[in-house]
Amino acid sequence: MMRIAVFGICQAYSYAHALAHLLPDAEVQAFQASLVRGEGRIAEVADLLTGFDAVLTQRFSADEMEALATPALLARCPRIVMVPTVVFTGYQPDVVLLPHEGKLLASPVGSYHSAIAAAGFSLGLPEYDVQNLFNRLVYARLGYFEEFVRARDFLLASITECGLPLEAGTFDAWHRRGPFMLTMNHPCIFVFATLARAAAIQLGLLDAAVPTPELRFDPLAIDTIWPVYPELAEALGVPGDLLFKRQTALTQPIGNMACLPLPAFLRESFAMYRDYPVQAFEAEDVIRVRRVLAG
Repeated sequence: MMRIAVFGICQAYSYAHALAHLLPDAEVQAFQASLVRGEGRIAEVADLLTGFDAVLTQRFSADEMEALATPALLARCPRIVMVPTVVFTGYQPDVVLLPHEGKLLASPVGSYHSAIAAAGFSLGLPEYDVQNLFNRLVYARLGYFEEFVRARDFLLASITECGLPLEAGTFDAWHRRGPFMLTMNHPCIFVFATLARAAAIQLGLLDAAVPTPELRFDPLAIDTIWPVYPELAEALGVPGDLLFKRQTALTQPIGNMACLPLPAFLRESFAMYRDYPVQAFEAEDVIRVRRVLAG
């Protein structure tokens, strides 16, 4: 039985899920970089990967992953292909992370924050006034309507850098299905199915005539889903709303509010922000939004 490893960020599980459907006779295992590093198992996993028949890896530097850095793996693994780390901010340009003292600060929906909410709070605005900032005029002032084209070019360049044999019009096909990102770094499963198919073809494991599978389970959909704000969605021709979905544990016995409307999202965000130090709101994107709002 062929053994295939996927090494990457949280996206590794979705790549592996797609590969398992494309190559049902293979054994496919995913390794998440942050967990490997956190458990101090870099050298162990590096040795393990050399025992696989094929390896898919996202790009990592030596500073990040030492023996699991991309140049090291390319030298050690005889059958390896690069796959992109899919980041696309075109649907959710308001999403930011708040790093502080080497950690990402939590939000009501994991570690994803609204730049408008964080900037409004740091300006001392009340929740209701911040809620009113979620409108077409503010989005235009912040450049959110221009983000789609910039993000598209960035994503396509990162895919091209990996050398994957994608068909022309792939990006447009993803977009026609609706927003293909759950949040800025969590693509929908059909994106991974397309990229995994291209990687399998490049490795010589799959005939190019095999179509992209339609997958029923989306591993990342159990995590955060950030909305496409209605005004942005209208401009892009996709569905939109203002419901923020948090990571769900559907077996909770009591009270499970998985989807937060904007007022609830802001209420919970502000409650958390009151316990955060001032320095938490010095992320570059928050500073930029704060300047625009203050102006």
